[in-house]
Amino acid sequence: MSEFWISITSLVLGIVATIIVSHYYYRRTFKKTSLTPYIQFYSLSLKGIDSKVRKELKIKYNEQSIENLFEIQFLIANTGNNTIKNIIEPLSLTMPNNCNLLDAHIIHISPTGRKVDLKITPDRSSIVYDFSLLNSGDFFIVKLLIDGNPSHKDFNFSIEAEELSPILETSYLPGGAIGHINEKKSFEKVPFFFGLGFIGTGLVLFNLIRMSWYTIPSFTKFSIFDYIFEIGIDGFSILISSIPAFICMFLGIVMIIGSFSDFVFPKKKEKFIVPDDKELLKRRLYSPFDYLDF
Repeated sequence: MSEFWISITSLVLGIVATIIVSHYYYRRTFKKTSLTPYIQFYSLSLKGIDSKVRKELKIKYNEQSIENLFEIQFLIANTGNNTIKNIIEPLSLTMPNNCNLLDAHIIHISPTGRKVDLKITPDRSSIVYDFSLLNSGDFFIVKLLIDGNPSHKDFNFSIEAEELSPILETSYLPGGAIGHINEKKSFEKVPFFFGLGFIGTGLVLFNLIRMSWYTIPSFTKFSIFDYIFEIGIDGFSILISSIPAFICMFLGIVMIIGSFSDFVFPKKKEKFIVPDDKELLKRRLYSPFDYLDF
């Protein structure tokens, strides 16, 4: 391969690797304040039941007849870098129209000891979640039982606090975002093979550099400026090629290590860790009819 193509290949790989690493460190240093209400799951439990069967099915909650049983669970987390404090008006959730709130409670708070109080307004039209502060990564999980047929988009969260938007947009909880304390690391194929690819690219670059290295004169004969002028653009490109080669080798090694262990670079987003006795928080296994009388 000619020195020209070595130069072009090195330049492209160097730019790509530099963008990846720069973006990672920018995200690490950028400070933001963010409170996110994630939808962990929602369920309209009586949906799909035959209409004739539904007419004969009588469901009550505290002696109150239920027409449409809707269950939704939120994980509310400080997803920013800054502590949420100096709260003027606490976090509140407004019930959708034509919905009757049956029950609401907090089923988990992290870290243990963080105080979060739940209050339902007298008309049961909204729920207030009162806390004095949430550090970065702190979260709590709440579950609602509703008589109604709302859309998951109809739940509106609001808060008045420093550097926070007064209206909070809900989003779905990403898959795999919930973990537990004794969760074991399993082998991951994708980072392993990407790591092999990076190492292979680095070795190819080093081999191309080795093949062209003899064309570069010894540095000891020149000053730094004279040396750059003497070797020209082709020689300088060969020297610069060592940078993306080293970056590719480094990324490849750490990705392979990360595929077997908890060490990951760039660092993954932290999971929301729940105790082992909160295993049911990870997936939808229990019945909402635990609340009800038939």
